[in-house]
Amino acid sequence: MVCAAGTCNHRVSMRRFYKVFFSEDAGQDLVEYTLLMAFVALASAGLFLSSGANVEQVWSSANSVLTAAATSPGPSNSGGGDGGHH
Repeated sequence: MVCAAGTCNHRVSMRRFYKVFFSEDAGQDLVEYTLLMAFVALASAGLFLSSGANVEQVWSSANSVLTAAATSPGPSNSGGGDGGHH
């Protein structure tokens, strides 16, 4: 092997760098937790968006029932009494 001034050391150090870089897994847990958290966030956003229509339907139904109850006449006070005053 013919080496110019300093090139052999550079190649050895780059090989060592790549060997250490590809065998090192210290940041792997952080990446996995980040991906898991992103999946949970997307799944919960999907659930909230799909349940929004159901909540709107329940709200609309309750609103129409309350409106009908507010506009309907109350119980009649026929038969005497004090006219509904207590």
